[in-house]
Amino acid sequence: MDFNIFTTPLLGLVAGFIAGKIMPGEEPGGIWGTLGFGIVGSFIGKFVFGQIGLYQDSTIMGIIASIVGACLVIFIWKKIIGPRLGGGDN
Repeated sequence: MDFNIFTTPLLGLVAGFIAGKIMPGEEPGGIWGTLGFGIVGSFIGKFVFGQIGLYQDSTIMGIIASIVGACLVIFIWKKIIGPRLGGGDN
């Protein structure tokens, strides 16, 4: 699987914004934190969806994979990592 180092982060910004609106509660780290989680989630989503054969470049699945990955990263932050660092949902 070939990650495009330029388009994946850009797609991640959009995915982070959408994931921030989908996920309940406050956005971790504000809008900038959520956008950062979106970039990380975009790479994770593309990797996971690629491994199960559901991802192809330049398709709607790239956007869906990025949003799902961003939601997953935000969820993990809010429920596991954030509370241990003194932030996130309890």
